[in-house]
Amino acid sequence: MKVLVVIALAFAGVGCKQGLGDRCQTKDDCTPPLVCNMATQTCADKAGGDIDAQLPIDASIDAP
Repeated sequence: MKVLVVIALAFAGVGCKQGLGDRCQTKDDCTPPLVCNMATQTCADKAGGDIDAQLPIDASIDAP
């Protein structure tokens, strides 16, 4: 019985929060005030999916 208690206590620390840039799946995975950026699935200073994309050169800016 004591062995089971020791094993349970050893696994109790496994649920530690993630730091800046670490992988996450939910907002609760990150250490506050960090949040899980769902676009990159990493802990970041702010939420959202900051997309660093550019329009192709031949893309039309005017809406149809």
